[in-house]
Amino acid sequence: MLQALRHTIFIFLTVFLFETALCQHSEFRVTNFDETTGLQTSVINAMLQDSRGFLWFGTANGLCRYDGYDFKTFRRISGDSNSLPGNYVVQLAEDLDGKIWIGLLRDGISCYDPATGIFKNYNVSNVDSATPLARSVGMLFVDKKNNIWAGVLQKGLIKLDKETGKFSHYNIIADTNTFYSKEFRANYNSVYAMCEEGNGIYWLATHDGLYRFNANKKDLQPVRAKPLQKNILRDDLFRCVVKDKHGLWLGSWAGGLSYYDLKTQQWNNYKFNFRYKNVATTNIIVDLKPKNENELWIASLDKGLGFFNKSTHKFYFFRDGSSMNFISGKSCSLVMQDKQDNLWFSHEDGLSKIHQSEQRFVFVPVKLPTDKKAPGFSVSSMLEDKENRCLFTGTLFGDGLHITNKLTGKTESVSFKIMPTEESTLQVSDMIEDSKSAIWILSRDYIYQYDLAKNKLILLPQPKSYLNGTRSNYFTTIREDKKGRMWIATGRNGIFCYNPVIKKYHHFYNDPANKHSLPSNVTPALSVDGKGGWLTRLFWLFR
Repeated sequence: MLQALRHTIFIFLTVFLFETALCQHSEFRVTNFDETTGLQTSVINAMLQDSRGFLWFGTANGLCRYDGYDFKTFRRISGDSNSLPGNYVVQLAEDLDGKIWIGLLRDGISCYDPATGIFKNYNVSNVDSATPLARSVGMLFVDKKNNIWAGVLQKGLIKLDKETGKFSHYNIIADTNTFYSKEFRANYNSVYAMCEEGNGIYWLATHDGLYRFNANKKDLQPVRAKPLQKNILRDDLFRCVVKDKHGLWLGSWAGGLSYYDLKTQQWNNYKFNFRYKNVATTNIIVDLKPKNENELWIASLDKGLGFFNKSTHKFYFFRDGSSMNFISGKSCSLVMQDKQDNLWFSHEDGLSKIHQSEQRFVFVPVKLPTDKKAPGFSVSSMLEDKENRCLFTGTLFGDGLHITNKLTGKTESVSFKIMPTEESTLQVSDMIEDSKSAIWILSRDYIYQYDLAKNKLILLPQPKSYLNGTRSNYFTTIREDKKGRMWIATGRNGIFCYNPVIKKYHHFYNDPANKHSLPSNVTPALSVDGKGGWLTRLFWLFR
């Protein structure tokens, strides 16, 4: 669904993506969205990619849908009960029928049906008859049975009956709770995230820690790392939760990242700011998303966008690297990886997208002894044998042929003969593996085969050299035809065709008296066509 974007800031940087075992050179394309791209606000409160590929953004100025080209914004229409009931969207979810559920700051819950374009609205101000005030929707969750759950700030958890619009209400902090004073109970009675275990069991990330909710029994039980204590900074003011194979990852306000092992029931806590780990304005994680099996994307209000490695227990933040300063925003409030592996995140300046891909080309230097490296040194050709045993690298003005054992990773250099009448430099012109798995190595002056079993170059019978054998033919290219013959182009002496069976050469050259001969003896390259003949392929092939 997402296509190449207009108004894109292209930033192609080769960066070393943090210090992890899975580090790779990566290429980044960063797109920032604002009014010039059709996004009418910089306040992004919720993000969702639906089953059709559309991206939805809950903003302070309506519900935005993005199709990869343009934004369409849905807003409240005065007098129209089929429109949004309000414009300040704070939560989003998609149900199993493809309908989009919207949580609003003070206008309840709405459901958008893409098939009809109609919004159906639900009032949540009557959740608690004792205090019938409009409360912000702090969480939306659709379970495996297509039930709609919502967290209402300071009002606990509700389950919506979509047909009747009625709610089942569950307080996180019971009225009988004695740890909190009456005026503080509401402050901790908020659910920010939810995940499903199965068989009616749910896990809730709340302002009062982790709760296990048995929906069948309507039972809520706190699951704590340690007993509650007064007048201390807590690690369990949880804002988000991600479930993996063995447990739950929970991000919290001022508590960093916590992990609860469902089997052992053991807790672990990880913070990125150790210097100020007991300060309420640091170690704030407000969103988590799976990056891969071993890593989590992290949105932090004090450190920005980053990720956490589950194996090393280390945090990595984009803005910690000097090469990553092109990433917008000092803080990050939301993060989402879409189906095309683009990374979307919201920050104080608005919305951004990072397209990250492995760098297509990574520079790998060919190492030479200093005394072997002449001006003009370059790699002339490369060959990998069909059995994937060796990588052959030919050099010009270097130390000859490099052979890398792909099993051991070790590389050795192999020298070869130089005609005494030519410049004293080693030059590999071309290499090929023929249909019988023989490795042919073409140097400037001689033709070789490489014996993989003995790890040595074998000098073959040679064609007649240039100027009656006094100068090099200056071999340039070698190709095999369908009959197994080897065609060898030269820079001075035309083309030779070698028959490996009878070990004889046939020479093609320029004969001024024969109009059907080669037009020139200078042949930098050749290629064999489908009929087994040879065709010249390069501009200025003959000189």
